[in-house]
Amino acid sequence: RKRHIGNDIVVVIFKEGTSPINPAIFKSHFNHEFIIVQKDYTKNDTNNNNNNTHYRVTLACRDEVPAFGPVFPQAHCFPKNAKFTEFIITKLLNAERGALRSPVFFSKRKR
Repeated sequence: RKRHIGNDIVVVIFKEGTSPINPAIFKSHFNHEFIIVQKDYTKNDTNNNNNNTHYRVTLACRDEVPAFGPVFPQAHCFPKNAKFTEFIITKLLNAERGALRSPVFFSKRKR
């Protein structure tokens, strides 16, 4: 359910379930990247053991945003640990920096 998406450049969506999401439904001049995090039910323990929780992460960006790191591992799947937290934070910061280098924001900074 979408209630309100602000004027954030990077939006993190914690999604439940396995149905797909289309970031194009979020209409905004500011939202340039969407990082979608959801529990990976194929790797998680059925006993709800938090030590075995995994998350699948996907990224959707506008075309004008240049590529940025860190690079996703091949499966886009992460165990719930400190390395995952570090990866997400780094990806968020670099996503915002990448968007600020896009032509839309670059031209506004030149004024």
